[in-house]
Amino acid sequence: MRDLTRKQKELLRNYSLKFFKESGGNWMNMENMPMAWYEEIEEINDTEVLYQNVERFLYDYRSELTKRLTEKEKILSIY
Repeated sequence: MRDLTRKQKELLRNYSLKFFKESGGNWMNMENMPMAWYEEIEEINDTEVLYQNVERFLYDYRSELTKRLTEKEKILSIY
């Protein structure tokens, strides 16, 4: 299986939010992800394209959250 598993995605979401909070608003990517976190993801399902899949997932997740926050800000500005 080459895609990320549900468990890997769940961990990445949790790690991404934890990193965001602990780093003062910086987003996590493969360059700044703690190695222990990557190794935990890798233990679940290691593939030859894991690095790329994790990077793409983090980018998509970051984009999704940014979009949600922007929409929420627009709604709140109406009131």
